This record gives sequence, structure tokens and C-alpha cells, in this order.
Amino acid sequence: MGHRGRPPAGRVDRPQNYANDVTFSPDGRLLASAGDDLTVRLWNVTTHRRLATLTDHTGAVRSVTFAPGGRTLASSGNDCTVRLWDVRRHHTEATLTGDVGSVRGVAFSRDGRTLASNGTERTVSLWDVGRRRGWATLTGHTNSVWSVVFAPDGRTLVSSSTDGTVRLWDLDPQARRAAICRLRAGLDARELAALLSGVPASDLPRAAACARRG
Repeated sequence: MGHRGRPPAGRVDRPQNYANDVTFSPDGRLLASAGDDLTVRLWNVTTHRRLATLTDHTGAVRSVTFAPGGRTLASSGNDCTVRLWDVRRHHTEATLTGDVGSVRGVAFSRDGRTLASNGTERTVSLWDVGRRRGWATLTGHTNSVWSVVFAPDGRTLVSSSTDGTVRLWDLDPQARRAAICRLRAGLDARELAALLSGVPASDLPRAAACARRG
């Protein structure tokens, strides 16, 4: 005998022609959707009504995620941008540029201070949310990166790619500096760049000097 599932609890008003992603706010009261029609839409979960349509993207929107506090929403799209939205006022707080190609996913760290983005160009970008600028590009994947997520400790980032791999990135700057400073031999520029990928710009001079001393 077949089992019938429960009927849906409700349905929001007609969304975009094609919704690429959906996410709940931390308190569960709002739902955001990312659409092929270049929009981000916000919905009231209780009333199932649309609250706002955010329209600044110039390409299909691929991903949406709320910051831990719920006041900021991040979206990414085919226009090569990541946008930060004020959820209450329904306007853009910042546009983060620097990614090349479609930006397929975004994820906030647990403290909301770092945002990771991934896309078709084989890299993961890390952004300082407060300063509205990038501080690292993680390289190593050999094909498009499709997803990123932070571990609960906030110091590890996981990325998945169509190159068939899942990579874990150590974002703890103290651990990275210590590892570099334990090296006995000096590093050339290429080796140093690979080891320092993911270290904040403010930490680079000290780590680089330590590594070059050997």
C-alpha cells in the first residue's frame, strides 16, 4: 500500500520563472528566493505573501543566504557579482566585485564576518563583510566550484567541484603562520603564494618574512 505524504503547509505567491535557490532567515520568518529573472524575492513565511522584489542584479541570480543576524542577505549571480542587501529596507548595502564568471554560491561564517563565494572559475573568494572587500582567493580546484560551506568552528571551509573533489581549507591565520614558520627552508614566490592562500592581507607581511628567513 502506497504512503501518501502530507499536503503542503502553504504556498507562496507565484515566484520567479525559475527559482535557482531558496533559504530561510535565521528566525524562520522570512524566505528568500533567487531567480532566473534577475531578481531576489523575499516572502513572509506565515502569510505566504511576497514582501519585496530586489532587482539590482543584471544576470540570473544563482544563490542566496542570510547572515547569522538575519539583517543582511547575500546573493550571487551570473553578472559576476555578490550583493549584500539590507533585509529591512530592501536595498543594496554593497556590491562585491572581483569574481570572474558566474558566481554560483555564497556562505557566511558563523560570526558573519567572512563571506565565501564560489563560481565557474575554479576558485573560492573570501570577503571581509565589514570592510566590503575581498581578502583571499583560494586556488586548487581544476574545474567549476559548485558549493561552499563553513564548518561550525568557523575556521574550516569546505568546497565541492565538478573536478570530482571536495576540499577542506584551513582559515585559521595563527595555524597557517605557525606552519609556515616551522619550515626550515626558504620558499620561492610560487610556494609562498600557495601556502598563504586564505591568510588575511594584514597577516601576510609577518608570515612571508618568517618563511623567507627559513
